[in-house]
Amino acid sequence: MNAYYNGDFGKWNINFNGDFYNKVSQNTQTAINDGKLDAESESKVRSNLYAAKLVVSGPLWKGRLSFGTEEMFTNRRNDFTQSGFSADAFNHIRQSIYAGFLQYYLNIGRMNYGAGLRYEYQKTDYYEKDVLQAEQSPSYRNWIPFLSVGYSKDNLNLAFSYRLNKYSPIYVMLQSSIDYESKYEYKSGDPHLKPQKQHSFNLSGNYKWLSFMAYYNYVLDMYMTWYKPYDEVNHPSVLLQTMASVPHSYHCGANIRVAPSFGIWYPNLTASVFYYHDNVDHLNIPEFGKNQPQFTFSMNNNLRLPNRCS
Repeated sequence: MNAYYNGDFGKWNINFNGDFYNKVSQNTQTAINDGKLDAESESKVRSNLYAAKLVVSGPLWKGRLSFGTEEMFTNRRNDFTQSGFSADAFNHIRQSIYAGFLQYYLNIGRMNYGAGLRYEYQKTDYYEKDVLQAEQSPSYRNWIPFLSVGYSKDNLNLAFSYRLNKYSPIYVMLQSSIDYESKYEYKSGDPHLKPQKQHSFNLSGNYKWLSFMAYYNYVLDMYMTWYKPYDEVNHPSVLLQTMASVPHSYHCGANIRVAPSFGIWYPNLTASVFYYHDNVDHLNIPEFGKNQPQFTFSMNNNLRLPNRCS
C-alpha cells in the first residue's frame, strides 16, 4: 500500500511518500539423493515494513536547497524447522531507521558545487526463540556526507566528488538458520554483520578528444561470501556457504581515453589500471600472493565514409 503527496507552496515543493508492506510465506523443501531421503525443512516467514520520506526543496540564494526526513520500520519473523541435518532456528528481527538530510547545489560562473549531509540512527533488535540477543542487537549513529565540485569552459570539463555510502545487510544475510543447498553444500548467514561503509573519491575530466577518470574506494566491513567446513566430525564432506565482514579493503583505478579523428579514420585508444586489496586474515584464508595491478589496453578503429559514398 502506498500514499504520496506532491505540491507547491510558492517557490517551494513538498514531496511525501509512504509505504506499507506485509507478507506471509511458507516454503517446504525435500531433498532425495540416491533414492533416499536426505533432508527435509520448512520455513515460515512473516514480515512487514513501514516507510516514509518527506522532501522539501526550493531556491535559496543562487542555488537550490532540499531537506527532509526518512523513516523505516521493519519486522520479520522466520521459523525454520528441519529433519536433523542442521538445527531448528526461530529468528525475529526488528529494525528502526530514522534519518534527516540536507542538500545544496550551487552554480557560480563556470563552477558548480554540491554538498549534503545525512544523519542516520539505526536500531536492530535480534531475537532467538523470543529471547533478545544483546550482542546481535546493535545501535548505529552515522553522519553521511557528500561533496562535489565541477568546472566547465568551452571544451574543458573537470569534476571531483566524494561520497560516503552506507549499506545495511538484508535479512537473508543475517539469518542463523542453515539451509540445505545440496548433499555437499549448506548455506547460512551471520547475525554479527555490521553495516558496510564505502568512502568513494572520483576525479574525471575531458578536453576535446581526450578524457580521463581516476577513483579510490575505501570500504569498511565489506560483505563477503566464503566457504568453510560445516562439521568435520558428523558431516566431513559438507561445506558451509556463509557471510563475513572484511574489516577494511580498498580498490582504485584510472583510465584514459584518446579518440581523435584523421579524415575518415576515427581511432579509439583506451588504457586502464585497476588494483584491489582486502584484509581477510581473521578468516584464516591463506594468502597465495600479493595482489597485483591489472592493466588493460584496447584499440578500436572506425571508418566514416562521406555521404556521397553511401
